[in-house]
Amino acid sequence: MKFSYKKLFLLPSVGGSSLSSEHLGRQSRCCEGAPKGAFAPEGRMRGGSSPGFTLIELVLALSLAAVLAAALGGVLRGAVGTWRDLKETSRARQRAQAVFERLGRDLRNSLSFPGETFMGSEGELVFKTVVDVPQTQNSMATIPRIARVSYGRETTPGWSPQLVLDQKVYSPSS
Repeated sequence: MKFSYKKLFLLPSVGGSSLSSEHLGRQSRCCEGAPKGAFAPEGRMRGGSSPGFTLIELVLALSLAAVLAAALGGVLRGAVGTWRDLKETSRARQRAQAVFERLGRDLRNSLSFPGETFMGSEGELVFKTVVDVPQTQNSMATIPRIARVSYGRETTPGWSPQLVLDQKVYSPSS
């Protein structure tokens, strides 16, 4: 009778009958030196080729996954915080650039009249300049007019100081 050792260890019986003493002899010769009780009653090795995972393997895999998820969550939280900070810094820089461009344009177009000069104090600057105003309310066309502009700093408790622009356009008849 021909058989493979693999089938001998996986199947408790051959052809529906119990194993012969010849087969048992081969099994015992095959497994010489194995610790006593290394084989389960059905002929399988403990911890060997049985399908599935042990409880220890599952607990280790889950704990490793939890540690990796926690580390990844921390990294992502830090990255999102940095992204928000950079976004806010970029917005503040754009606002400051727009304010300085407007202030530079107003200063380049500033006018000096006899008896009137720049007025300035801590936190405020007042002068006359040429500004472009719309011809009509919904018009894109503009006309130059003389205006009194005032740049000041306004502080509100709990907020950072803000730059305030106040502009009074003089009509041609005044």
